[in-house]
Amino acid sequence: MTPGGHSQDPGIILQAQTLEYFEAENRLEATGKVSVVYGDALLLADRLEMDTESGVGTATGDVRLSTPEDQLRASRVDFDLTNERGLVYDASGVLGNTYRVSSERLERLGPQRFVAQRGRITTCTGRVPAWEFRARRARLGAGNYVTLQHPSFRIKGVPVFYLPYAVFPYRDERTTGFLPPQLGIDTNHGTVVREEFFWAMTDWMDSTLGVEYFGERGYRPYVEYRYSLDPKSDGQVQGTFMHDRKTGEDLWQIFLQQRQAFGWGISGVTQFDLRSERDIQRRFARNIQQESRTQTASFASLSKRFTNSRVTLQADAFEGIPDSGSDATFERLPSLHLEQFLTPLLGRAYFSVSAAADRMRASTIRDNAVVQRFDLFPQLSVPLRVAPWLQITGSAGLRQTYYQREGMAEGETSRTVVDVRAAVEGPAWQRRYTRSGGALIHLLATGLDYRYVPEVDQDDLPAYETLDANEHALDSLETLTLLDRIGPANYVKLRLSNRFFARNGTGQTREAAHLIVAQGFNVGDGGPGEHAGAMGPLDIDVGVRLWQLWSLESVLRVAPQTGELQTAHWRVAVDLPHGRSLFAHSNYRRNPDVLYVIGGVSMPVLKGLTAGYNTRYDGSRGQFRDHVATLLYQAQCWSVNGSLRVRHNGDKSFLVEANLLYF
Repeated sequence: MTPGGHSQDPGIILQAQTLEYFEAENRLEATGKVSVVYGDALLLADRLEMDTESGVGTATGDVRLSTPEDQLRASRVDFDLTNERGLVYDASGVLGNTYRVSSERLERLGPQRFVAQRGRITTCTGRVPAWEFRARRARLGAGNYVTLQHPSFRIKGVPVFYLPYAVFPYRDERTTGFLPPQLGIDTNHGTVVREEFFWAMTDWMDSTLGVEYFGERGYRPYVEYRYSLDPKSDGQVQGTFMHDRKTGEDLWQIFLQQRQAFGWGISGVTQFDLRSERDIQRRFARNIQQESRTQTASFASLSKRFTNSRVTLQADAFEGIPDSGSDATFERLPSLHLEQFLTPLLGRAYFSVSAAADRMRASTIRDNAVVQRFDLFPQLSVPLRVAPWLQITGSAGLRQTYYQREGMAEGETSRTVVDVRAAVEGPAWQRRYTRSGGALIHLLATGLDYRYVPEVDQDDLPAYETLDANEHALDSLETLTLLDRIGPANYVKLRLSNRFFARNGTGQTREAAHLIVAQGFNVGDGGPGEHAGAMGPLDIDVGVRLWQLWSLESVLRVAPQTGELQTAHWRVAVDLPHGRSLFAHSNYRRNPDVLYVIGGVSMPVLKGLTAGYNTRYDGSRGQFRDHVATLLYQAQCWSVNGSLRVRHNGDKSFLVEANLLYF
């Protein structure tokens, strides 16, 4: 017997008050403050017996087992160090740094894999946990999920419900299994119960199958499938169906979205949004964006990129949602585009061309007749670097567009448009202001853009892709979808850009503020109602982020003749410590009037309790469209979220959802 002994095995470090080694039996006995270190595992016990050749042994007394992710306490542990397995009796502790377990017999099958007999599991602390599962048998970690046989769910020790079988994710990973159910009450739809099954098929593909029950409406099953092959190839498919027993209607939606890089410069993008006539999204909308959509968009495109060009074959279909008050449709099936990018030609000159062939139909144009459009637009550009701080680029092109109405020779018409542009970048100035711990950099830059297009008669052309320049407060330099109505222009626009950059002591630089002002005006007759010197819209772009906690962004367009605001988009956000936040953003357009203001606030009320409020105001109709008040209480291992929503039509809904954290 050796007092204060220790083992010198290079794989095991064993210390105890007394050690006794029986060489003939290859058996080691240790007593008194036994400590065994094996890799990143630590075993503490009052007494230990171990076969030194096989690594099999038993630890008894006040046994404690610790790894980087597990901490267990037991009366006895039978272990196999070679295979990293063991049996733990009267076990209690933490597994995976999250799950608190207790079990009469806990078997360790390997790293993060356990089987518990007559065990308990929870993520709560305390002698009597807020909630826990008790099961005859539980498997933890196999496939990264928890499997419970004959579990009962208890709140503060009181049984609430029983299940013959249950599966939950283990740790915070993509894990196949049932997700925790969500329960709620909706005053419009009745009791709400939602259950989902997540299937991690591979490391690049997964799916979710779920069913949602509405007490007054019925069942709504749904499925979602997702994949991601590489950063440029991914997609998703969603489908749902419901027979609304309250109205007797069948509601459904199929949504597909994908993008794919095939190699050899070939890529594709696809989206299909197919819905029943009565929109299931709007009826069961959970947010303002879903409720506000007025049309569905489906499209598909296949592109092939060459060294200096690209060919694209695509199709588009836009269909109004009747429940939103819109039933207009537009189709472009198919559409073929050819783009020749800037190519050096004749020294300093560059040549480019775009060509397109489209077959189009719209319910609001020419009695839904099919029209074919052919467009060719070659351009010649010449960039000149006058000085390091000054560059001038000139370009000229001739656009030829031809229309043909299917089956009717008199439906043919064409248009030829000359398009001349110039752009001046510079001069620019920069100044640096040094301050303690960093610097402030001020960059001042100027620019000029010019465009000339003669007036061309376009009254006979169908306006498939066009916006009214006056109605939408456009100017002649807008690069929007105006192919069918190219307005005359003799127009110049001046730009003044002020940008401020903050650099800290570590060399990191961020934009702290910017002010960009642009003013256009006509330099000659540009068309009916216009004259030389007439001012174009004044554009103002402001952004401020002097501190990381708050920001302001605003884009304004002002009519110079009247000084009236034409469009305004702004957003203010404040994120303060301790979960306090405030935001507001607005979208405004004049003629036709559109004004939406969306705002919200969130702040803690008591420890663990956070209150929030969101609203949406429709200024053009003079009414609030939505009020949503929320309360979130988050305890150490569970949370309850309640929301009250009041819509503009008087509908009210109250929803309460409870969640078990980390399950």
